[in-house]
Amino acid sequence: MLDESRLRAIRSWLFDRPTGLQYMPRPYALDLQPLVGWRIPKVTIRWNHMPRWELEGSTYFITFKVTRELGTILRRGRSREILEEILFHDYRLRYDLDAYVVMPDHFHMLFRPFSGEDLGSLLKSLKGRTSRRINLALGRHGRLWQPRSFDRIIRSPREWLWRVHYIHQNPVRAKLVARAEDYAWSSLLTMHSMGRLESFPDSGPD
Repeated sequence: MLDESRLRAIRSWLFDRPTGLQYMPRPYALDLQPLVGWRIPKVTIRWNHMPRWELEGSTYFITFKVTRELGTILRRGRSREILEEILFHDYRLRYDLDAYVVMPDHFHMLFRPFSGEDLGSLLKSLKGRTSRRINLALGRHGRLWQPRSFDRIIRSPREWLWRVHYIHQNPVRAKLVARAEDYAWSSLLTMHSMGRLESFPDSGPD
C-alpha cells in the first residue's frame, strides 16, 4: 500500500497552496483534433535522430528514457520529486498536462503544448532542466536522458483514454505495485485524486 506520509505530502504540496485546484486536468479529451485530410498539409516534420511530427493544437504521448548505464537512477534521492516539480512548474504556463508517470528508468507524459510553443523546444527544456537538477542532487555529472525521445500525436479520444490507462498501469505491468493507485509517482495520485479515472473505458487505440 502507498505510504501515508507520501500521500499527505502530495496533498499538502498540491492542494494547500494558492494555485491549488489548477492542477486538476480535464476529465475527458473531447477537444482532440482528429487527423483529417484537410489538416494533413499542416503537419510539420522535424528531424533529430528520427522524424518528429508536429501538429498545432495536438496532444502528444511522450517517453524519456535514462541512458543505459544509469539503470534505475530515477529511484535515487530526490530525482522523482525534482522531475515532478519541473513538470508542474510549466503546467498551465506552456502546456496542458493530462497524465504522467515516473518509472525507475523512464518517464511517460500525455500533454498538449499551448499555441506558439514548439514541441522540440519544450522537450529540450524539460530534459535539460531535469538533468541539471537531478545531477546536482545526486552529486554526479554527465548525460541523464537518452538523446532521442519517443513522441506520438494522439489521433482520437479513444486513443487518449487508452494512453491515460497505459500510463497509470505502467507500474503494475512492471510489478512495482499490485494496484495503480498504490504507486506514488504518477498523476493518478497527484492530479486525478486516486481512482477518478477508474470509470474510464479500458479500450485500445484506433
